[in-house]
Amino acid sequence: MVTPVPLLHAVNSGEFHDYEPVRNFRDARSVAWNETKKLWKIAGPIAFTIICNFGNNTATTMFVGHLGNLQLSAVSISLSVICTFSFGFMEGWTGFSWLAFKDIWAFVRLSLESAVMLCLEIWYMMTLILATGHLSNAVLSIDSLAICLNFNGLEAMLFIGINAAISVRVSNELGLARPRAAKYSVYVTVGQSLLIGIVCMVVILITKDYFSVLYTNNEELQHSVSNLAILLGVTMLLNSVQPVISGVAIGGGWQGLVAYVNLGCYYIIGLPLGILLGYVAKWGVKGIWGGMICGTALQTLLLMIVLYRTNWNKEVEQTTDRMKKWAGQDYGDEEIAAVSV
Repeated sequence: MVTPVPLLHAVNSGEFHDYEPVRNFRDARSVAWNETKKLWKIAGPIAFTIICNFGNNTATTMFVGHLGNLQLSAVSISLSVICTFSFGFMEGWTGFSWLAFKDIWAFVRLSLESAVMLCLEIWYMMTLILATGHLSNAVLSIDSLAICLNFNGLEAMLFIGINAAISVRVSNELGLARPRAAKYSVYVTVGQSLLIGIVCMVVILITKDYFSVLYTNNEELQHSVSNLAILLGVTMLLNSVQPVISGVAIGGGWQGLVAYVNLGCYYIIGLPLGILLGYVAKWGVKGIWGGMICGTALQTLLLMIVLYRTNWNKEVEQTTDRMKKWAGQDYGDEEIAAVSV
């Protein structure tokens, strides 16, 4: 009988050597620099490509905004409901085997959980515009909100790249049985993302009376956008951390947990609170957006707690078990030979 080759190497063997514990500032600086290079090598090209694609929406909004408020509202509502969801399977082909169909439900479930997690996040922001459309001053509210969310979208495209990068980094490090590398990559990414979010918030607050000029020459609309700038800044700050945690969830296989958190925070707390403040308390678009920000803040807080309490050694063990199971190493050589073609 041929002994199966293990999928994972030992934690401290060969080229897969894990980080040593960080004991001083010099160690922290070295780890941060290494992880920064690895992060942006993946995130940079992805973010650049997505931002270029999103630029079409930005350019459209800018041009239409100078045609009139009603035209801007129509285009904003149209763009807000254009959303594409996709999920797929990653497979490695090594010859046909009936084992390919065994435990396929695990892949299906993981894909569905990822789709639900992402859809709940995207639909949440789309709902903001839809809920605003029923206010008494709907045209002005939608226009000002559309301009703000367009800026928020530009930042979000950057963090989609970071989301993809950290999911790759976490999954790779867990697969290589490097728990400290996985943990440090998350900490470095969260820190840098938070810094980017703070910078974006400060820029918005400094230019709150001016950035809307790019989209409209209507003074009333410019004033309305300026009044929403604080909410936009807070949203950009919160959205700097949330995509990172979602990326960690994808890399670590926590999609189901995050989907439940999103459902509770967004649609059970945030959205009803926003409608209550916007329509019942008569706070208008500020109330709707403010209530939904509360849902996002709660979601970010809960996921940060989950992240803080994560046992990365246990995550490595679970990843190892999944890889062995899905690669067929749970079965003896005789069973594999019997079902292979």
